[in-house]
Amino acid sequence: MSLGTLFYGIGVGSIAFGTGFWGFLISMIVVTVGELMVIPTASTYTANRAPENMRGRYMSLLALTWGAGSMVGPLLGGFLNDNISPASIWYGGGAAGIIGSIIFLVLVIKTGGDKSTSNKLD
Repeated sequence: MSLGTLFYGIGVGSIAFGTGFWGFLISMIVVTVGELMVIPTASTYTANRAPENMRGRYMSLLALTWGAGSMVGPLLGGFLNDNISPASIWYGGGAAGIIGSIIFLVLVIKTGGDKSTSNKLD
């Protein structure tokens, strides 16, 4: 998930530096690769970590986070566009992706890289 989030951050941040159609297309390809890494991994991780009788609740909360991001993103993007500059939307999105990637990496290091798919609570 850390690598996928890094791709997200680089792809979104690179939109601010690209010029024309081809720069935007390459940025969207990078974002799509990141999305293809993050979505299945997050879904699988959530399903495997949830107790069997609460799996639906965990999965719906995961979906809610994506919905909340879809609500907050345009509001924050409009604020940045109006008060700082249009390019700040892309700088902010790129920074958020890179920070998210670092957070995922720190969590992996702190947990010792546990790749267990057990549903048992320790």
